[in-house]
Amino acid sequence: MAEPVYPTELMQRLTEAWEPPHRRPFWEEGKPPQAGGHSIQPSKLKTVLDAAFFASLSTEEGHRHALALVLVENHSQLTELRIPWRVHALSSPVALDADRLTKLAPALQGGNCFLIVQTADKEPAIVGIGDAPDAIWFLGEDQYPRVRVVGPGDMVFYRGDSAAFRYRAGVINEIRPDFFTSNDEPADAMIGIGQRLFAHWTSPDPQRLRDIVIPFLSDLIEQVAELGHGGMIAILAPDDPESEVLHQACAYPIVPLDLGASLVGAHESALVADMNDMRIMGPGPNHAPIRARTSQELDEEAESQKAKDTAGSHRRTVAGLTAVDGAVLLTHDLKVLGFGCKLPGLTGPAPLVIHAPSDSSRGLEPYDLTKRGTRHTSAALFANKKQGRMAFTVSADGPVACFLRSQRFGAVIHWPVRVGVFAARLW
Repeated sequence: MAEPVYPTELMQRLTEAWEPPHRRPFWEEGKPPQAGGHSIQPSKLKTVLDAAFFASLSTEEGHRHALALVLVENHSQLTELRIPWRVHALSSPVALDADRLTKLAPALQGGNCFLIVQTADKEPAIVGIGDAPDAIWFLGEDQYPRVRVVGPGDMVFYRGDSAAFRYRAGVINEIRPDFFTSNDEPADAMIGIGQRLFAHWTSPDPQRLRDIVIPFLSDLIEQVAELGHGGMIAILAPDDPESEVLHQACAYPIVPLDLGASLVGAHESALVADMNDMRIMGPGPNHAPIRARTSQELDEEAESQKAKDTAGSHRRTVAGLTAVDGAVLLTHDLKVLGFGCKLPGLTGPAPLVIHAPSDSSRGLEPYDLTKRGTRHTSAALFANKKQGRMAFTVSADGPVACFLRSQRFGAVIHWPVRVGVFAARLW
């Protein structure tokens, strides 16, 4: 079997994307923050790449199965996280090669399972199967490198749960910073929402606010996409002067469903519950409780679960509302005013809409609204009318986008929004 030849920049990109630390510092009472991780040697990276590439071309009993790998120095690192993986170690390491990956891939069906590849030894080896915990959007320890094989010769590289870039058919495909992963004006928009929601906090860190809001909204948009019917969510600007007019344009105005309040409640109660966990948990690797919870801690844990369930229920409800023709209308602090909102259509020249800028070396690329449907036109017009507005569009055939007016470019920017395997997970 011929050896694949990778572009020179692939190794460089992987080295940059996977540079240490692979575990973010986490504050713990009485202990200084600690970060961990060493660079992965290029020869070991190539061994992993070759095995994953050839496994992507193979089938097991006529079926091609999804394949996912997580790279660690030692599998115990995954169980020492504050929210640990469920690790099922093999009795002895198994050599990492394409045939072995092909045979083991069927075992990863269901859950969020990965083959654990240990890189500390002379040669990378498969040492077990790990089931990653559900996304815990208020913690960000796990930054371990991951690889998903999504098709023949098609691999996506992650840092933690956030996609970095894709390698397909011999070409590095940039997963360009989308709306939720951009550090540009979309980040400012998310911080703005966070500042309104958490105005009661004293001098909150803008990055922290962004990292709270993004996964919540990202999950909502992904739920809309998973329903497969398409839809639109329109978010008003702060103190939007046309708020009442657009509220009246909703076919179904509702008593405000306070999506933002459910986000705040879930986040703050989860922090309380996590602090309680820190107080009663012993040292790693299993963090067994060193005492029973007090009645107050049990009540706070129950309240945290209730708040989490409420936030999830509200997201599911709002996702379902998008199935009704028209937009779901939200205030800037995420109160749902109504659904079936008929946004104004095009009555004059179309506004200037451009693609999200990929890098500073490329000029602005016009986005042709005439090639899209009325949903995209309405979303662009809505965003263009007032700075601070944003409109998320979900097409029934898959693509998801956000329209946001850019003060810097004086135009509406069409930002792609990644869902599914490419969804943003900044935690």
